[in-house]
Order: sequence, then structure tokens, then C-alpha cells
Amino acid sequence: MEFSDLPGMPVLSARGEPLGYVTQVFLSADLTRLASLVCADGDEAEFVLPARALRGDGTVRAGGRRLDAPAGVPCPVGKPVFSDGGAFLGRVEGISPGNAGVLTVAGRGFRQCYPLRAVSAGEAVIVRSRRRGKEPKAPSAAAAGYRLNLLGRKVAKPLKIGDTLLADAGETVTPRLLQRAREHNRLLELTAGLLTE
Repeated sequence: MEFSDLPGMPVLSARGEPLGYVTQVFLSADLTRLASLVCADGDEAEFVLPARALRGDGTVRAGGRRLDAPAGVPCPVGKPVFSDGGAFLGRVEGISPGNAGVLTVAGRGFRQCYPLRAVSAGEAVIVRSRRRGKEPKAPSAAAAGYRLNLLGRKVAKPLKIGDTLLADAGETVTPRLLQRAREHNRLLELTAGLLTE
């Protein structure tokens, strides 16, 4: 079970009666283990449960002990992800637990997984490169173009960045055009503006 699957999960009493639901997940500093769960009852009053409230059968059971405040760091699902060189890689989509756990990052037209041992989380998530000075590999714009079936299609209307023309109406989509669009964060606009043949 991924940590991102926990919000919204029902919380049961020790006897199996509904108490509320999980609203937020807190993890260990290395993101490999569950640290605590923030929950809400039927009146939306918050309470915090320790990690052991998540049982092996996949249920969340509130025992006798509750925490005064969440322990750990907030689960970074939805946060932006950058390489240690500053390149934007996408946003956190999911985290699988354990020492062999991975962080799943969704970008524009691709998904990439990184081992948790190479990840640091704060306001943003940083992926450390395996070798110093080398950026983590992300799919190229051309690879995204093949998957999205964009190459060879025609641009419907001009696509501009300020006063600079990125693609003119009627222009054929090439790997070079896809790369330029990605570099200027206009790949989505380009995709939306294509004519079907």
C-alpha cells in the first residue's frame, strides 16, 4: 500500500466501529516509514494516531493512545520535485514504503521513479543525482511526443512566448519543436493547439 492511498481511509475503533477518516499522513525523515496519522471524526474534530494504528490487514484502528501532535514530516505527495542541479522534474504522485521504496514523479506526459535513498523532502523535494554533476535522467520531449502521438501533426494556431514565435500555424511538430516547447514550459499549450489530420 502506498502512503498516498491513506488519506480518506476510514478509521475504526478497537471494536470496529467507524470513528472518522485519515486526513493527513506524516512519514519518517527518510520517507521510508509511516510516523503518524492525522484523522478527523464525524464532527471534523482532528485527532492524531501513532503509526501502529495502521494494521497489517490495511485497516486503521484507533486504540487507547493518541498523540498530542503529529510526529514526522508531512507526506510530500503533490509537492514539486527538483534535481539537485535545480531542474524541475514534476510533482510527487506517490511513495511506496520501505528501504527499497520509490518516489513516483509525474511530469508532463511521463512518470519517473526515484529510490527514496536519493530523495530529500522539505518545502520541495530534491532528487540527488547518483554521480556528482549529473542530472537525474528524465524522458526527453521527443520521447513524450512519441508516446502522445504528437510528431508529424500540424499546429492549429500560432504559439508565442511574449513576442517570440515558438510555432507558427500549420507548422509540423518535430522533435526540435517539442524540445523548444518543453524548455519554455509550453508543451501542454502546444499539445492542446494541434489539429487532427
